[in-house]
Amino acid sequence: MIKMEEEKIIGKVIKDVISAKAKEMKSLNEQSKELKLALAQADEDFKILNKDVIHQYNSAVDEFNAGCAPIKDFLKAIEEQKFKIIEELQEDGVKYFKETNEKNIHEGINIRETTKVEYDDKKAFDYAKEHNIFIQLDVKGFEKFAKITPLDFVAITKNPLTTFSKEFRGN
Repeated sequence: MIKMEEEKIIGKVIKDVISAKAKEMKSLNEQSKELKLALAQADEDFKILNKDVIHQYNSAVDEFNAGCAPIKDFLKAIEEQKFKIIEELQEDGVKYFKETNEKNIHEGINIRETTKVEYDDKKAFDYAKEHNIFIQLDVKGFEKFAKITPLDFVAITKNPLTTFSKEFRGN
């Protein structure tokens, strides 16, 4: 008899444990549903908040850019003035060089002469053939040669060009 009572007690304990576990599972299932609903609501709230934050950000960027417009205009005016001054300095530098033949105008401002060789292509080619120095006219070679050999059909002009050091330009 004791055995039967023990079996009954054990059966009742097992039944109680199973019942408790079932209630616990039901409670976990309900909590899971509540968490899913809360997560869905949080996701929706985040989307709304995100749109608002993006709108606020874009508004702040637009406001910042609008506030920077006068500064940008000022910098553009300075840049234009800088180019105008450099252009005037280049012209004045060439004029000064032509008057004084001085290439070092000021610290960072110098004159560099470029040489341009001008000639009649046909005459140059005929000359090259006649003197058997160029089979096909090598323009670079001929111009180099013409710079050191006076030819009646070649005009050599030197053009002064004002140059500025990097330090003077500021870049």
